[in-house]
Amino acid sequence: MAGDILREEGLPTTTPRYQYQGIKQCLRCFELELERYNRDGQPADYSYIIFDHVDERSFQECFEDESGESLLTHSFVTYNFISLTIVMKLPTPTHETAHRSFSEIFATWSRGQESRLVPIGRVTIEGSTRRKCPDSSWKSSIQAPGRDLKWPTILVEVGWSESRAKLREDVLFWLRESTQQVKVALTIEVTRTGNITVEQWELDQNTGGTSVQPIQTMKISRKRLTGPNQYHITGSMDIQFDDCFLRAKRGSETDFHLSNDDMKEIAEAVRSSRS
Repeated sequence: MAGDILREEGLPTTTPRYQYQGIKQCLRCFELELERYNRDGQPADYSYIIFDHVDERSFQECFEDESGESLLTHSFVTYNFISLTIVMKLPTPTHETAHRSFSEIFATWSRGQESRLVPIGRVTIEGSTRRKCPDSSWKSSIQAPGRDLKWPTILVEVGWSESRAKLREDVLFWLRESTQQVKVALTIEVTRTGNITVEQWELDQNTGGTSVQPIQTMKISRKRLTGPNQYHITGSMDIQFDDCFLRAKRGSETDFHLSNDDMKEIAEAVRSSRS
């Protein structure tokens, strides 16, 4: 069982791991690891922490109760209620800035349509063996027949590019567990040098849906220049309207297009968060 959570979450064997002994011990260990993480320069292979033997009552009191310690409730990403194991993400300004910047751009587009998307953010959603929280998520206000309302229609996961295995496993969970009721699964990867990659994923049918593959990729990297030409952008990102709103476009409604200027805006925000 020790390796199961590492495998299903795409985490390295070096991930810090503790036996849960109550909320005070959990918070103390988390703060110590966060201090070490920041002191060591936020190494990408060391951005998560695991606690074992977290029963249901402890999970609810420590990680779901909004009146509890916000550092813990806001850092929880996965709870395996079979193995009683929880995975937490060590917070960084870069992570928060990346998904919030994208969310603002996406929200501006969605507000320009006739219908609305409901922003549900870091909602906890239960699958067959795990509960997870995406970094950002939205769902349509339309209640399509046969659709389970707990699933968002679009979500975003953010991580260091060195944690790509983790992002792939996150996306696999959302697409498989929802039986693709999650229509759009996006990842945002950030490198140490500030390069940013946005990808949309789908289940890989060549593997029977046991893995995922990117279907759209857009990347921005910074040149050794200053001024308007300091960025190099490749790829594109266009998300179909009906995948978000669960209906066809009407009138002047549009698909979502992530422009080069949008990518520059995200890159500048991430850069500022690290200075």
